[in-house]
Amino acid sequence: GNGEAVVKALATQAKSKGVEIVPGTPVVGLVKQGGRIGGVVVDDDGQEAEVACKALVVATGGYANNKEWIKKYTGHDLGVSLVPVGNTGKMGDGIRMAWEAGAAEDGVEALEVVRVAPVGPEFAMGNDLEVVAMQPDLWVTARGERFCDESVALNDSHSGNVNARFSSDGFTFSLFDESILEHVLEAGIDRGLTMDLRPGYRPVNAQKEIQAAIEGGSKEVFVAESLEELASLTGIDPVTLRTTVDEYNDYCAKERDKQFAKDPRFLRPLVGPKYYAARARTVVLGTKGGIKINENMEVLDKKSAVIPGLYAGGFDAGGMYGDSYPIQISSGLSSAFALNSGRIAGRNALRYLERRADCSSRAGSSQ
Repeated sequence: GNGEAVVKALATQAKSKGVEIVPGTPVVGLVKQGGRIGGVVVDDDGQEAEVACKALVVATGGYANNKEWIKKYTGHDLGVSLVPVGNTGKMGDGIRMAWEAGAAEDGVEALEVVRVAPVGPEFAMGNDLEVVAMQPDLWVTARGERFCDESVALNDSHSGNVNARFSSDGFTFSLFDESILEHVLEAGIDRGLTMDLRPGYRPVNAQKEIQAAIEGGSKEVFVAESLEELASLTGIDPVTLRTTVDEYNDYCAKERDKQFAKDPRFLRPLVGPKYYAARARTVVLGTKGGIKINENMEVLDKKSAVIPGLYAGGFDAGGMYGDSYPIQISSGLSSAFALNSGRIAGRNALRYLERRADCSSRAGSSQ
């Protein structure tokens, strides 16, 4: 899971070929000689040291944990309107160093986002409560107003983008009731989350997890005996919430969503006797660009000329995506691009080194 097996396999194979991997020694700068890559500067236990190299592949995983860059390039406030998940220490170091070496920017604003409810350290990823709250039932803003066709839940990027647009103080709400809980337990879910949580999965632990969250004092999940009580707990205006739910229930009864034309199969009314709300956050799973490259993964400068010896791949490389990640039609694309861009970059870096060695050999022979 999460690519760990791939990383281990690649590391094992590299070591068997004589490659030395030096963990805990981050690269902090690039060295150019005559317009080419000539080395790197590393932090060796607090001391900077220069290491010579003729080719370099930048693959530092993007900048999802860089608060300043997230604000500058995407307009989001990290930890408020955008919550990083699955990223640690991704500060954009490789992107910064490539830019400092003359690389052009490309796709730095692209994100992989998804709407997730609830989010917090008290919730394990992919828990059954999350499974229920991410279904295409009733979603409302912090003001209690419906804001989209909730079947966008079936597309991670769409759900993340719409949640980011309509959230206040970083969240919207997913609303459901006892009857919806009973429905997913009997018929299974519509929106799958992972290969293990596919459509048809029955979230049998949802009630237990809701109770644990309430007893633990979570501010991300709310349970009430009436809509008015739910409004009081969530801070939503009770009149607005009642109006929204009544209108939505009317669409459900008539099997026609006059507001957003949601598919009737996802129109399920909220009738109680218990009502639930979960705060939904916009989660970022990764940034999707930064460095301009060509088809050989060679880094390009601001005039689209190759910087000899410099390559980039994965989340550091731009140009693969538009403004967001098209996960519905190409799930797994980011992992596939990371693996294959690294392979292509490594192959072309080797060819570059072979060409340089051949040129040096010819130059020596002619003397």
